[in-house]
Amino acid sequence: MTKRKKRKPNYDEVMEFHFLSGIGMTPNAIGVRTGWDPHTVRKYLRSGEYTTPTMKRIIKKAVKAYRDKSSGACVCE
Repeated sequence: MTKRKKRKPNYDEVMEFHFLSGIGMTPNAIGVRTGWDPHTVRKYLRSGEYTTPTMKRIIKKAVKAYRDKSSGACVCE
């Protein structure tokens, strides 16, 4: 029996891994929440392949907005 090759997480899924990691979730918790194996999540969190400067900026802004929202601070514009 041949082993089926599994697909890689796409860019949006990897961004979700980084966002969830940024708000304090462990790779195991991220894996349970997203349906990916925790080893795969850990691999893509450590990988520099998907951490472009644009992606880092987006994740940093999203995490900051999430923390501001959850702390009760007003994020009104």
